[in-house]
Amino acid sequence: MLFNYRSLSDKQLEDLIKHIPRHPLLAGQEGIRISLAGAQEKLALFYKDPVFYIPLNGAPSNYILKPGMAHFQSSIQNEYFCMMLAGDLGLNVPPVSIVRKGTQEVLLIKRFDRTTGNRRIHMHTFGNIIQANFRIPCTDYADVFKVTQVLFHCSKITFGSIATAS
Repeated sequence: MLFNYRSLSDKQLEDLIKHIPRHPLLAGQEGIRISLAGAQEKLALFYKDPVFYIPLNGAPSNYILKPGMAHFQSSIQNEYFCMMLAGDLGLNVPPVSIVRKGTQEVLLIKRFDRTTGNRRIHMHTFGNIIQANFRIPCTDYADVFKVTQVLFHCSKITFGSIATAS
């Protein structure tokens, strides 16, 4: 299958990053349909060093760009540090870097839900499984057991049985 992409100049990418809060996931642009889980603002692009591309008409992306969070000034550096620490502790983490385009800084994360040929790997998020609304923080340990029940097809595992077993 042949996919279409539109290349971005550094200035175009800077402008896209700047406008993510007003146009999340490039909403309103013709031929663009991007879906990413989670509450944090982000942008999915195709990246082949040194050029970024917008995926068109269902073409897959291979990187996620996350701008800083307005209410947490050091969110980019914090997430980068956490990813590096996790990697140093032996956890399998995707490649990440901090990228600056003009006045805009973002965290660049290689997508882990892609094959080496950039084919999509279907994933379910924790929030998707428990049908959480991330706009209302409400997840607790009981939800972890709910996911365990779904994954292991076992309704006998309950939060109460685990909590009283210890």
